[in-house]
Amino acid sequence: DYEFRSLSGFSVIDEIRIDAAVSRIDETHIVQPAVIGIQIALFETLRHHGIHAEAITGHSIGEVASIYASGSINLKQAAYLIYHRSRIQDKASNTGRMLAASVSVERAIELIGSDGGRVQVATINGPAMLTISGDEAPLLRIAGELEQQNIFCKFVNVKVPYHSHLMDPLKEEIIAF
Repeated sequence: DYEFRSLSGFSVIDEIRIDAAVSRIDETHIVQPAVIGIQIALFETLRHHGIHAEAITGHSIGEVASIYASGSINLKQAAYLIYHRSRIQDKASNTGRMLAASVSVERAIELIGSDGGRVQVATINGPAMLTISGDEAPLLRIAGELEQQNIFCKFVNVKVPYHSHLMDPLKEEIIAF
């Protein structure tokens, strides 16, 4: 929190503790540092108790915690990375949505169909659990189809359509920082 606060001017811990009625935790520039903070705290807690990883991997923002856990960057560098990454990605807020669905990649591709330029499989979290991200209209159509078939799906409570074509305009700025 100290390292992040020195860059951002606000406390992630204060944001986590704030009342839900006024919470901004679903805003990218807050949720990403909060998640990384929790991941790093968990890693450090396990390490403190003598539990050491034999391998380290990360997915999406978890890559920052993984790089930290590997020893490749220090805490100040991790705070710097997540501060700038979340600040830049926040610019894509409200441009699209993300839909979690209990389907295979093959089924998701079928559901996406001709809307492949407007939505993409964003994350693969298991054999039959993934996230589709992109423009809202095709995601609403896909959610409707899945609901009619009684297949689990839920819109993710985020404002940024991560891992979609809607992030492309931010590519150069992310690379540059």
